[in-house]
Amino acid sequence: MRSVPIVLLGLLVALLSSGGRATAQSTRPRAHRCDRDVCVFLSVAPSDPAALTVVIEGPPDAKWLGIGFSTSMASGDSYIGMMSATNTPIVSRRRLVGRRSPETLPQADQHAVPPQGNSFGKVDAVNKFVVQFTRPRTGVDLARPVNVIYAYSNRPVPNPGPAAAIPKHEEYGRLTLDLNDEAQRTAYDTALQRNRDMVQKAKNGGAATTTPGSGDGGQVKADAEQGKGALIPAAPGGSGPAAGSGVKVGVSVESQVIMG
Repeated sequence: MRSVPIVLLGLLVALLSSGGRATAQSTRPRAHRCDRDVCVFLSVAPSDPAALTVVIEGPPDAKWLGIGFSTSMASGDSYIGMMSATNTPIVSRRRLVGRRSPETLPQADQHAVPPQGNSFGKVDAVNKFVVQFTRPRTGVDLARPVNVIYAYSNRPVPNPGPAAAIPKHEEYGRLTLDLNDEAQRTAYDTALQRNRDMVQKAKNGGAATTTPGSGDGGQVKADAEQGKGALIPAAPGGSGPAAGSGVKVGVSVESQVIMG
């Protein structure tokens, strides 16, 4: 899987001027935690309180990056992000089964949608491999801290796809996200602003080119002109189309995003 500079087009002015601007006073549940070189953003989708927006940032050379809603790899609902052989973003919903490759769920449970713009893959502006999706809140009690386990590998996935065998992880770890903890809300806002600043700096640095996995360059440009596209979470208080009950890949469910 090749890695070349990503398209960096359009920071949304609407994010700063709309009624959905980021404020520290926003009460939308959200949390951000990091462990070594992996960070997780977790928030309730503002347009659909029954859905969660998940963004995972891993090392830029990662070839797959996954998260499980569990305290161990023995069981639990998990999601693995990778790029296909044709550089199409894929998030595969799996079931953790211990030391074996995560068990693939039926195709009906995948619910993948095409990505828009530069919403997935290696993002040079923040020097991370980014996976973004939404999932139902089913099975996640937001009144309690949410335990997740993450894993990634720099080894490519052979024949990547929703049912691909996943190479053994090179690194893994655990995080606890508390969407009601003020410190983690502040960390979410701070990390969001940092990413926005880095994207703006990259945008101001000159011309950008299309990266495989970042979406078609023409579509990226069109999305930027229309104030669309997605990467990293929406600012607290943003709004967007309903997330529905399925997993949506690559594209944020929020309309207020930081990168077009």
